[in-house]
Amino acid sequence: MNSFYKISNLLKSNINLVLGNCSAYLMIAVTIFALVEIIRRYIFGVVFEWGQDAVIYAMVSSVALYICVTQIKRGHLVMSAVLQLLNAKGFHRTVGSLKIFVSFFYISIYRIINIYRLFNY
Repeated sequence: MNSFYKISNLLKSNINLVLGNCSAYLMIAVTIFALVEIIRRYIFGVVFEWGQDAVIYAMVSSVALYICVTQIKRGHLVMSAVLQLLNAKGFHRTVGSLKIFVSFFYISIYRIINIYRLFNY
């Protein structure tokens, strides 16, 4: 069991390192590109036709990449006050069960939405 925790922590740290940094660098690059596009448009009167679309897609991609990191850290949509209260009262198994239930619930809703989209096109 101890080796499982080591592998899990190694995987979490690698995902945090790779996806977190990729997301941050992409967001910085896209912001700089958007500022350059503004300068090019209003000062020089020249603009890339695809610039605005590229900025939108890259910003959405950056946020989507960082969602993985927030889910691994359990920092997204977490009611930490309730979880801390339950942990303090000694309901450790209840907290673990609730975390598992919520994770499966989100995965199920995501799957249902994707299947619905698949058959409607």
